[in-house]
Amino acid sequence: MIRPNPFQPPREPHRDSNLRPLPAGTNAGRLVLAIPLVFCVAIALGHVVVLALMMTGHL
Repeated sequence: MIRPNPFQPPREPHRDSNLRPLPAGTNAGRLVLAIPLVFCVAIALGHVVVLALMMTGHL
């Protein structure tokens, strides 16, 4: 039998009053998932455009 580490406090179940999981079916849940995705895609496309302009000598 493995004894718990006396120097480690006992683990509590992870719960945070500020972070409530949104149901994925609601519009708010979709919005929360969509906003970071749109930001990532926009930043990636911006990098591709800048790199293409640099390679062709327009920048």
